[in-house]
Amino acid sequence: VAPSVAQAGVSTNAGVVSNYVFRGLQQTQKSGPQIQFGADYENDSGIYVGLWGSTLFDDSIADGGAGDSLEIDVYAGWGGEFDGISLGAGVTYYGYTDKDWDEGYQEVNLSAGYGPFGLGVDLGEDLNLDTDSGYAVYTLSLDMGVIGAEGMGISYGAIKSDGEDGHATYVDVGYAGSLDMGVDI
Repeated sequence: VAPSVAQAGVSTNAGVVSNYVFRGLQQTQKSGPQIQFGADYENDSGIYVGLWGSTLFDDSIADGGAGDSLEIDVYAGWGGEFDGISLGAGVTYYGYTDKDWDEGYQEVNLSAGYGPFGLGVDLGEDLNLDTDSGYAVYTLSLDMGVIGAEGMGISYGAIKSDGEDGHATYVDVGYAGSLDMGVDI
């Protein structure tokens, strides 16, 4: 939820997921492998910028799906820690290469944490609608390393929307790790 700056540098990530689910919502009408990638730069002051993307292979266009697209997210912000309290503030734009898929979203992201606990608030605007629709995502998280499950995390989220969906909740359980490839840039 809250970034903590350890050292300046560039990091990248890549993966293949069996089903792309974000904030409890499946991103394609049919589940299937999606390719995801990203690159981030973070400096010693806590300022960061990044780019992340995912394929949105959805061959269900005949079944009312949107067809294939590519999601490209751009984000920037600041994160740091003071006396054990982590704070973060940033902005994110979620874009799509096929406007039939979606027009995009923009968010302001705020976070705070203490020890293994985190709190996040994401205030967004859906650019797809004729009358822009606002939404808020509230997230509580726990780093499971506190109970010996290193790399594991759990979060509970609530989404409140001005749109017709109104309100939804989700639980996300995940594992994060890193692999040092021995390449310095």
